[in-house]
Amino acid sequence: MELAFESKELRSICEIQQLGIEKFGGEIALLFRTRLDDIAAATSWSDILLGSPRIIYEHEFGVHVFKISIGETSKLVFVANHPSNPLTNNDEIDWSKVTRVKLLRIEDGT
Repeated sequence: MELAFESKELRSICEIQQLGIEKFGGEIALLFRTRLDDIAAATSWSDILLGSPRIIYEHEFGVHVFKISIGETSKLVFVANHPSNPLTNNDEIDWSKVTRVKLLRIEDGT
């Protein structure tokens, strides 16, 4: 899958291990790096098995997001990121056809 980031800061936290460790601690930084590597290697969302992956509608933003747990309280939150996202007959994101995603945020529940 092709992965983009909502901001340069988020990209840096994910790509520069020391920044991730400073912000989230060593264990979580290692886990989200591992999850991002899993996503990059996947061909579709059905390939993502770890982290209790789930699709959730966020009413606040009016979009479906894909969440993956990292550790006990943190989550990676993605949106589909195609120029024209694949849709089902019900005009919802067809996650089985999504190959481009953007990491919106890392939710830290601690």
